[in-house]
Amino acid sequence: MSSSEDSLRKLLHKVSQKNVEKIVVAAGEKIGAKKQDSEDSVLDAAYDQGIQEFVKKLEVADIKKILTDLNKKADGARAQLEDRLFQQFETLGLDDVFLELTSETLQDLGTRIGFDADSSKSKVEVGLANQVMLLGTKKVFTKVDHKALKAIAKDLGVDSNGKTKEQLQADILGFSFETEASAIVKTSTKKKTSTRKSSTTKKATGTKKKAATKKTTTKKTATKKKAAQPKVKYPTKAEILEMRKDHPIEKGISKADLHNFYWINELQSYCKENGIKSSGKKTEVMNRIVKFLETGDKGESKRKRSSSTTKTKSKRQKTEDTEEAASTEEKTA
Repeated sequence: MSSSEDSLRKLLHKVSQKNVEKIVVAAGEKIGAKKQDSEDSVLDAAYDQGIQEFVKKLEVADIKKILTDLNKKADGARAQLEDRLFQQFETLGLDDVFLELTSETLQDLGTRIGFDADSSKSKVEVGLANQVMLLGTKKVFTKVDHKALKAIAKDLGVDSNGKTKEQLQADILGFSFETEASAIVKTSTKKKTSTRKSSTTKKATGTKKKAATKKTTTKKTATKKKAAQPKVKYPTKAEILEMRKDHPIEKGISKADLHNFYWINELQSYCKENGIKSSGKKTEVMNRIVKFLETGDKGESKRKRSSSTTKTKSKRQKTEDTEEAASTEEKTA
């Protein structure tokens, strides 16, 4: 399945463990015992940063629409609304939040990221989820220093000579993201182009007009090359449900398959049915399921929760016994 998260995972697979760990540290996450664990940490960071960046870009009216669709309180200051929305992303997961939205809300959000007004609901859902991961990936890589980016570029076979930090970020992401990477750097590219055009116009007087014409021709050629990039086709919900038939949740299933063919609420339901801790990010839930299938280990025991419930019941029972005894004494008197 082609998605921003899959593209990031493929990119990380081709980067050395040492350099993946540099990304983990830059993102403020913990280095894992294995390379796979560190890759998961980068994905988690991109997920969290993406949600934050996505919510920042929303208007207050958009946040209220989303919360209303999720049957949550939709009044108060922007900070309160954002907190409620973050909580929903944490509880339901990225994909399932978008699945719960009405077609009208999705279309409003979809047009903001370039989808046609008649785009299907499933296409917009997938597009929004990918946009969030793109935003997060960009944010994570902006935190990686220039030296580390050069080392990562070397792993990928990307030329880093004489390139700025921003150029390296674009080239590294372009290695796996293709058309998605062009969306990541679209804003910064537009700003640079407009700045260059304005400065060229001011200087282009007299004999300098010919030089300005040559620069314009070069820019047009570069633009044509970018336009030739292929479009990424995302599977519909129906296609995902059909493909998952070959990937049941049983021993041997990979984390990638759990991510690609199951939504977070389904994974959480599986955990609850099998006594596994179900809270946390999708990556954490997937890790627990794979570990359970391979070793039978259910992770954190639920005894603490049960014992606290028992304590609460015993306290309540003591209160009821005391009240009953007091009532009996009053009647006797």
